Amino acid sequence: MKPSKFVPYYERLLGRTLGPDELDAIAKARGDSIGKRDAVKSMRAALLELVPDAHASYRNLDPA
Repeated sequence: MKPSKFVPYYERLLGRTLGPDELDAIAKARGDSIGKRDAVKSMRAALLELVPDAHASYRNLDPA
């Protein structure tokens, strides 16, 4: 995954926009990392600290 696609992907995954505190944590993690792969890993770790439901796993999106 490209770092530029990270936020839209997790917004679709969670079904909501990310809050300012989540975006700040992601931006800080991206700034502290070197390289694309390290950036995405750092961004994911920062988001998971704030939103444990952000794990990419099976979700039943049908409320019925």
